[in-house]
Amino acid sequence: DMVKLPKGQAFARIDGGQLWKIRIPLTNDANDVLLPPTLASMIDDMAIKYRNHFGGPAIAVEGKGSGW
Repeated sequence: DMVKLPKGQAFARIDGGQLWKIRIPLTNDANDVLLPPTLASMIDDMAIKYRNHFGGPAIAVEGKGSGW
């Protein structure tokens, strides 16, 4: 069941490894000004805002890892 999610939904380990179901907004051809043109541009924008706010890298790895 975990791999049969609709488009735009995923499971992520957040906040100390807790499993969360997240939703990612998908762009469409409606030229919605609130949605970024691509998922990559949204990720880049989020990383820039994170660095500006916290002053560090956008991705932090905690714990021993999950083995992948």
